[in-house]
Amino acid sequence: MKERNGQLRYLSIVIGAFLSVGVIVGLTNNLYSLYVIPITTGLGISRGLYSMGITVRYIASAFCNLFMGRLYQRFGYRRPTVLLVLLVAASYVGYGTARNAVPLFLGALIYGVGEYFISTAALSRMLGNWFQSHLGVVTGIVMAASGVGGSALSLVLSGIMESAGWRTSLLFAAGLLAAVAVMIFFVMKDRPEELGLQPYHDPERRGAAHKPKKVAAPWAGVPMQVLLKKPYFYLTMIGMMLATIASNGVYSAVVPHLQDRGLSAAYAAKMLSLMLVLLAVDKIVLGMLADRFGAHFSTLLCVLFTFSGIVVLTLVKNEWQAVIAVVLLSVSVCLNGFIQPLLAAEIFGRSAYNTTLGIMMAMLSVGGLLSSPLVNFSFDATGSYTRILIVLAVIAAVDALFLLPAFHAEAKYRRELETSGQLSDAGPET
Repeated sequence: MKERNGQLRYLSIVIGAFLSVGVIVGLTNNLYSLYVIPITTGLGISRGLYSMGITVRYIASAFCNLFMGRLYQRFGYRRPTVLLVLLVAASYVGYGTARNAVPLFLGALIYGVGEYFISTAALSRMLGNWFQSHLGVVTGIVMAASGVGGSALSLVLSGIMESAGWRTSLLFAAGLLAAVAVMIFFVMKDRPEELGLQPYHDPERRGAAHKPKKVAAPWAGVPMQVLLKKPYFYLTMIGMMLATIASNGVYSAVVPHLQDRGLSAAYAAKMLSLMLVLLAVDKIVLGMLADRFGAHFSTLLCVLFTFSGIVVLTLVKNEWQAVIAVVLLSVSVCLNGFIQPLLAAEIFGRSAYNTTLGIMMAMLSVGGLLSSPLVNFSFDATGSYTRILIVLAVIAAVDALFLLPAFHAEAKYRRELETSGQLSDAGPET
């Protein structure tokens, strides 16, 4: 009975994480798509001014992600996340009662400041505490909630919007966020040890009677001061920024470019929906591949699919070519927050995990901040997305030239440490 209860507790962590990602990230995705026309029309502001909220969010997250790892070290996942989600819920109340654009910017600032906790980074760290094996699959399942939640909430929120207006819809969203905060407080725990459990499938600590599958212990890594002297650290961070520029940039151009290539607006919208559905599957598959072959393999696969998808999208002439492009580019979206926690744990190890993940997420924010104006100003200058898509394909190719030597250098350095017996036994950064 005790073992059964323990298994249910691991399951409750996965379900709780799935719900939190589905609601929090799903609502954010809808805020900058579903509500664009209702809010700008209702407040009498331009769409350009509304989109500045995204810029505020990226600037805040790029700066704050550099330091949020230290906050995690001190307070863990649960308490800061509950507080920040409640603040985001309050910002949605501000959206629903707004009379000008100021609450929009304040809400974007709050989300950007707390994105490390209320998005996926800190959650991934917490999952790493609970699951020693199958972490890639578990992370893939949890992160798939962003697409599932976004699609489901889109239907619910649009229905409320039609029947009761956009303000009521936003107040309902605020209530959902508050409910998630309560769920996180009561269901989620930072570590299994708090409940007298051990990390799932930990062969050394759960005892032989359970007979868990043998898995390699997570790499302890090296201290941050050592990483700062290694070129592969900087190559990886630049690679993450370039990957985000290419992935974010092409994602924003998919629907309008398909219409420019002669496909109907309805069909282009269907392709976007298909991409979101495939994204959920992609995250699970990439998580399985990360468990089997390493997160570096999944990362390079995402970059390859990004390059290939951009090339096909640039040349698309019919509906079937559009489907191929979307299938490839759905994998590309996994570069925006899903792959980073897995990659940071694999190549940098536990010793400096929180710090390296914070920097990596900051690079993601910088890439997102650069990609939107890069795509939009290019279209304004040329009247087409074709040239910027070619640029994005080149960026994806250059990205591989950063990541391949970085991964090779890291693997070589780790082998040298193993050969010399200097591998650190340091635990996680706490």
